[in-house]
Amino acid sequence: MMLAACVLRRLHLTSEPDNQEAHASWIALGFVNVPGDREINGVSVISDFKGLGRHRAVYQLTLD
Repeated sequence: MMLAACVLRRLHLTSEPDNQEAHASWIALGFVNVPGDREINGVSVISDFKGLGRHRAVYQLTLD
């Protein structure tokens, strides 16, 4: 069996919207806060991302 090479172009992660320490860390590492449908404490958030009432901030890092 042959496995095809997989090239990753983007890396995503999530955190809870009120986790300011995580937000600062991800931004410092070059991640971008992905636009969502609301904002909480200056962080863009996607509502119900992990289920009803479980909003998450989503971050993306483009890999070269």
